[in-house]
Amino acid sequence: MKKLLLILLLTTGFSTAFIQAQVSKGKWMLGGYGFINPDRYINIYISPTAGYMVSDNFAAGAMVNIEYTNSEHGYAFSYYMIPTARYYFGKSKTQPFIMAGFGIGYFSIFYDNDDFEDRSEFSYYGGGALGLSHLINRNIALEVMAGYSNSPITKFRGTFVNFGFQIFLNKKNHAKE
Repeated sequence: MKKLLLILLLTTGFSTAFIQAQVSKGKWMLGGYGFINPDRYINIYISPTAGYMVSDNFAAGAMVNIEYTNSEHGYAFSYYMIPTARYYFGKSKTQPFIMAGFGIGYFSIFYDNDDFEDRSEFSYYGGGALGLSHLINRNIALEVMAGYSNSPITKFRGTFVNFGFQIFLNKKNHAKE
């Protein structure tokens, strides 16, 4: 019984240290989110992300939202550069996080007929989300997040759910691990 308790304590201690290392100061994060909606019309959205763990559990970074949509009247393209902040809670294999971002972008819409005028404009984008990050191995986490965003030019103001991943990198620390 004593051996079992000792093994359990050592295993728990090791796994907590291993998991905490993923969101500890000095790590780089690369990842992204996206979807393709081939419903009646095509809507493609990708959002690559990058960040740096400024301190334990806190990352500062950026994401780029790129979206293409076509419809019966034409097509639209938008991209936004969004500085972000992210904070992780806890030290388990599955960690909740909170994220917020605010940035600027460009939106263009092109119509197939002359009844409407093509337009392009700069705009802002802001939002926040609650998420869950689950480590599937030493460096990769699968993520889901739900939140609210506001982009007045694209007329999108509302809730969203995104699925994605993060890869945690730090060459110097990986040599020691």
